[in-house]
Amino acid sequence: MKLTQASLKNPAIVAVVAVMIALLGVLSLTKIPLQLLPDIEKPIMSVITAWPGASPSEMESEIAKPLEDVLRGASGLTDIDSFAFADTSFIQLTYAIGTDMDQTMIDLVSRLARVRPLPASSQKPVLLRGEWNNTGAALIEYFVQKLPGTPGKISDHSKFFRDEILPELQSLYGVARIDFTDGSSVAGSGNVNQLTRSIMV
Repeated sequence: MKLTQASLKNPAIVAVVAVMIALLGVLSLTKIPLQLLPDIEKPIMSVITAWPGASPSEMESEIAKPLEDVLRGASGLTDIDSFAFADTSFIQLTYAIGTDMDQTMIDLVSRLARVRPLPASSQKPVLLRGEWNNTGAALIEYFVQKLPGTPGKISDHSKFFRDEILPELQSLYGVARIDFTDGSSVAGSGNVNQLTRSIMV
């Protein structure tokens, strides 16, 4: 009651206190690390395998099924979906929120090493973090050109790049796939003098 009477007798002081409280509130809001749309990474891993010339049924029985058998039972795995198409199969692994995806990557690499031998003409399974159709994957492209006066064609040096440079790039952390082409693989180009690499990370 005394506080109410004092406030009525001193409206100016009440107004000053109210303004100070409001200013402190605005200042506090600017300091709070509030993020309305947090960047949450989907706990998904994907395995992509290519087998040129294989039918969807062959991809399912000879590629997708053996891979599923070794991937099932992984720690934190909640769902596994496989898609078999001509020449290619995709396996998508969904994990529980909060799963350590770095440790999951190590576990999956170990599991893939235990899969029974795949068809000789099939390519090695590629492990990606995220959905197999994720367009947000980072793609880096760069070219190596021949200096003027260098003898021979750029394609003459492709073996060096394949045997020496590519293994070093493939060993880098985060690199999912490297596509490599040289001048000899470009149809209708008689004067191509560059090597092209596409690196997905």
